[in-house]
Amino acid sequence: SKGRIIDIVQNRLLSHLKSYFFSYTKGARDNVRTICIDMYSPYIELIRSCFPNAEIITDRFHVIQLISRSLNRTRIKVMKEHPKMQNKLKKYWKLILKSNDDLDTENHRRFKCFNYHMTEAQVVSELLRIDSELESTYWYYQEFLRNFRKRNIERCKELIHNPNKDLSETMLTTIKTFKEQEKYIVNSMRYSYSNG
Repeated sequence: SKGRIIDIVQNRLLSHLKSYFFSYTKGARDNVRTICIDMYSPYIELIRSCFPNAEIITDRFHVIQLISRSLNRTRIKVMKEHPKMQNKLKKYWKLILKSNDDLDTENHRRFKCFNYHMTEAQVVSELLRIDSELESTYWYYQEFLRNFRKRNIERCKELIHNPNKDLSETMLTTIKTFKEQEKYIVNSMRYSYSNG
């Protein structure tokens, strides 16, 4: 349909969705080749029963959103554990989530909470020194996202199956979800489709 809206379902209840999709003929449902969804696991069983030939694709936005939230929750946990560093970690949360490749490494300027001129990269480096778990979690996040955006499937699989043991609990929980939905996350790198 080239991006044209065909229909909008009235609600997201699984019973309603199943009834709605089974109103289409088996032939029509068998012809569906790909379905792009968020990471809501009940939808997977729904798709398998309604569209047996469809490849499930996890929407890339939701992969990035989940891993970003995990790093952010790790930062908040560290803020609570290190009250003296709370202002710095709170003020520069966006730099922690920013791609390390995009951090400014040349322009020194004044950053509130720091006593001397620094680059963005130096600020992040200082923040990571606060806590080793935050540092490990940050670098895992950076490497996964870099490879995910480059669609480096093999490296992403390695990162999912062999995470550093020093990661935060929230990141380890995210990795467990990635492992459970690995096939669909891999599909998001193989296909160009997204919910956008």
